[in-house]
Amino acid sequence: MSRGERFKWECKAIGALNHPNSCTMPAGPRPSGRRTAPFFIGAWSILLEASRTETEIAIENAKYRVKIPARSVSTTRYRSLRRRQALLVLALLVLAVGVCLFLSVGPPPKLGGPVGVQGDVALYTAVVERLHAGEDYYDVMGVELQSRGFPVSSVFNWRTPLHLELIAHLPALDGARALLLAVAICAIGLSAASACRDGLYALAYLQSVLLGCSFVTVYPFVLFGEVWAGVCITLSVASYAFGWRYAGVSAGVAALFFRELALPYAFIAAFLAYREHRRSELLIWLAGIGGWAIYLGLHASAVLSRVPPSVAALGVDRWIQFGGMRFILSTSRMGLLLGLPFWLAALYLPLAVLGLAGWKNPVAPSVGATVVAYLLAFGVVGAPSMNYYWGGIYSPLLAFGAAWAMPACRDLARAAGLLGWIRLKWARLRAA
Repeated sequence: MSRGERFKWECKAIGALNHPNSCTMPAGPRPSGRRTAPFFIGAWSILLEASRTETEIAIENAKYRVKIPARSVSTTRYRSLRRRQALLVLALLVLAVGVCLFLSVGPPPKLGGPVGVQGDVALYTAVVERLHAGEDYYDVMGVELQSRGFPVSSVFNWRTPLHLELIAHLPALDGARALLLAVAICAIGLSAASACRDGLYALAYLQSVLLGCSFVTVYPFVLFGEVWAGVCITLSVASYAFGWRYAGVSAGVAALFFRELALPYAFIAAFLAYREHRRSELLIWLAGIGGWAIYLGLHASAVLSRVPPSVAALGVDRWIQFGGMRFILSTSRMGLLLGLPFWLAALYLPLAVLGLAGWKNPVAPSVGATVVAYLLAFGVVGAPSMNYYWGGIYSPLLAFGAAWAMPACRDLARAAGLLGWIRLKWARLRAA
């Protein structure tokens, strides 16, 4: 068989592999020789599947009504970068880590309120105990806020009642912890199942460990609505990654009712549903956001009825502190890094953002945009000494990026030519 005939046979064989509805191989004798077609066909099919996106695979599945396995190689978006682009990304990564390490020098920020004000944990514990005894939420919250020195003029100082009422109606605080743990386990299981379905078993294991550590460290903060909202957002992301879109919407709306700080995630998810023409999902998001707006309006009305009109105010200015990158690092510790040295956050946060930016998954844009939105917001909003626990609403999402940080660094080093350079230097050292 001539060289031209061999090439035509291999092209026909590749076409048969790429279109499973045609299961017949090209007629004629198999080419012989040292460079056999099976090796060429197998290598080409692996490269083809590694370059496909999940959307293209889904289209092929729907078109030919067969299951085409998704790529099992842990590639990232950085794999296709040119050398100069990869070097630029590596330089930005080094710069970000250096700035964060510089800002982390010195004593970590003190995690507590100002002198004379008891902590939020004591406040929520007292409220839950009185709610369990049958008292009204807004009457109890007003009395407890005033007695503990918290300002009552701002509506935002009065937490929405859902998570505290839920905890109060359970038999004991351990019941609330068990419920929160069950939701966290569901989120970990769905995220691991999604990664295993794509053949990414090592990443599924690492991702599960990071998520598990994040949830275990915030376990004592069961009285905080931010923790409940963060677990629900993680469950929403995991449901989306597994393909359960409506479960993802439900968990995202639940996060919004637990804490209004989940609003950026809801807006981002609704916008992505609109952009991708998922009308039913968009309508559910809009209905959920509208229901939450009514819920928040009723909450504000109940608060204002108990606050004298002369002192009623939004009081947003007390949270505009411009804490900058140092406060952002404090919020990122709420979870996996809680209680660990402060400088670890300076390494963890940039690497997690790098992994999220390179993650090839349909849910990656919503996760990355949500994390960036919270990082930008917390650079301006939040008191560094009191509101570090706000990070519980987004810090579990950093586990997804941290799991992909190693493949991202590998692909960047490969695209920049650093791996080849290191191998060459090592070979010369061995030869010397």
